[in-house]
Parts: sequence; C-alpha cells; structure tokens
Amino acid sequence: MSKKKKAIIIISVILAIVILAPYRSVLIMDGGSKGYGSVVYTVIKYHRLSEPDENENDTEYEVGWGIEIFDQQIYKNTHIIHEQ
Repeated sequence: MSKKKKAIIIISVILAIVILAPYRSVLIMDGGSKGYGSVVYTVIKYHRLSEPDENENDTEYEVGWGIEIFDQQIYKNTHIIHEQ
C-alpha cells in the first residue's frame, strides 16, 4: 500500500469518528427529556410533562425514544403515562 492510500484511510477513519461519535448532551426544557447527539444524529429520551385536561386531576407524562438524522425525525416511539 502506498503512503497516499494509507493517509487517505487514516484521515477517513478519523473523520468518521469525529462525525459519528456522540460528544454532546442536549438539554431539553420540557420536564426531563434528554438528548444525545453528534454532528449527524440526535437520540432523544422523552420524559415530557403533558398539559393536564380540565376534566382530569391526574398528571400525564409522555415517555419514550426518538431519533433524528440531520434534524429530520426518523423514529419516535412514545406513550402516555397517567399519574394520580
């Protein structure tokens, strides 16, 4: 292998690590959701306080996971939990 090919491979691997490795935690001010991401993607763990209904006295939370790639949501799996 020539030196030029080795350099291209090494630079490509380093660039892929920098782009895909999670390096930040996103703070979402909605009641406890957390996000983890890199330049390309964000993974969000939802724990969001929902607006209470006027007829009900219980508290509702939306919990679950979501994935965004380049700020486009590609996956979201959440459900509502009721607490008295």
